[in-house]
Amino acid sequence: MRRFRLRKFLIALSCSLLFCSSLVSANAKVKASGWEIPSRNFSADTAGFATPFSALPGETIGISLTCTAPSFFLTIYRMGFYGGAGGKLVMKTQVQPCNNQTQTVMDRTTHFVAEKWNVTTRLETSKLSPGMYLARINASDGHESFVPFVLKDKITKNRIVISVPFQTSLAYNTYTGQSAYGKNGNFSERARVLSFSAPFSEGYGSGIYYFYLQPLVKLVDQLNLNPSYVADTDIAQNSHVLDGVKVLISGGHDEYWTLEERQNVINARSLGMNLLLFGANAEYWRTRLTSSAHEGGLRMEIYKSKSEDPNKLAPTVKYLDQGMPESLLTYQNYNCFKPKGEFQVSNPNAFIFNGTGAARGSIYKGIMGPEIDHELPTDSFFGKRYVLNRSLVRCGRYPWDQISSSTIVLGVIPNAGGTVSIGDMNWIERGLTTGVSKTTLAFVRKVTSNILLTSALGPMGKLNLKVG
Repeated sequence: MRRFRLRKFLIALSCSLLFCSSLVSANAKVKASGWEIPSRNFSADTAGFATPFSALPGETIGISLTCTAPSFFLTIYRMGFYGGAGGKLVMKTQVQPCNNQTQTVMDRTTHFVAEKWNVTTRLETSKLSPGMYLARINASDGHESFVPFVLKDKITKNRIVISVPFQTSLAYNTYTGQSAYGKNGNFSERARVLSFSAPFSEGYGSGIYYFYLQPLVKLVDQLNLNPSYVADTDIAQNSHVLDGVKVLISGGHDEYWTLEERQNVINARSLGMNLLLFGANAEYWRTRLTSSAHEGGLRMEIYKSKSEDPNKLAPTVKYLDQGMPESLLTYQNYNCFKPKGEFQVSNPNAFIFNGTGAARGSIYKGIMGPEIDHELPTDSFFGKRYVLNRSLVRCGRYPWDQISSSTIVLGVIPNAGGTVSIGDMNWIERGLTTGVSKTTLAFVRKVTSNILLTSALGPMGKLNLKVG
């Protein structure tokens, strides 16, 4: 027993003083199936978060984690196409003892909870390429969890950039028991302030990345578009991060934005950047980022109530309720949850349908919902808007509910950037996966590829695009 304790102490000491980057020992095997986590292996008792979660190569990233098994090691994966695997193993750490961390910081007024955990392992990133990464915690009891982080490029001029929605992941995070939606279904007990110093409960620890962005990341990389990555918080906190960017890509669910992020994207688009929104319900809630060295580091404030928000001049409520409809960014507005209907092609001559073989009335099943957007005649937007497709659906609980629509729109500012907004949240989560038929998958892949490759040609406001 004494010898075992001494060995644990020596391993922990070496891993705290040095970066544990050597190959793992033979008895700590990495599963042959690759980077993904089987649902049966994901457990809340094994979890972690990165500080910072967005950094430049060469900067040190601290991984704070908890696990109840005797030991663990990390496997670090860079995400992309990689021959269809979706990720590549680029680093393993040595085995070290688990530490069951439970200390928290709480504020019962705002239902704020932050994990006050010690850094378990420090990742030196100087030998890693810029990109999107998932660190997988591999506990010796078989439990696993992801820790997401981004390594940014120093220069993104003329690049295609993918925004990783950490704010939306945080809003839906139930790891601490408090999310922006309440506790046990009680909206009044929602967290008004949330900390990034906590593991994510969604996506096997990756947040919404796994379902709403990874399938798109894989396709963008397969098309050899050489994407760069930023966290959405980078766009919010750095007004120059989008300087000279060719295309900004948002995934399937990018709901929570600061006003600074919104304005920085609008400004970059007016200077020629194209914006691609491959989802629905984007930029719906206004957030505010703050920081406290003693209470959870970086935090997101989202009161969802003007009366409750102490900042009466800039409350964190829906943009629409502040006279700033999301259509100014997306060229359409949120419609409904769980529509009834399928995707139907209404405008086969639009450039997005080139090479699909689709005809007017063609139906592609399994990709409509769970939330959709649509254009309205009363929408406010910059430049011109074109409806590239309209699928008829019914919104509501009952068969007799009124007919509505889900639309794909193109917005262009003459001689400046353009925006394509898909208006369908399942477009990536289901449409780019084997969760749909081969026919639907091929269709969604082709349409998405058409949009990506067209946007890479230059500002859409300068292109002669076929809209119907």
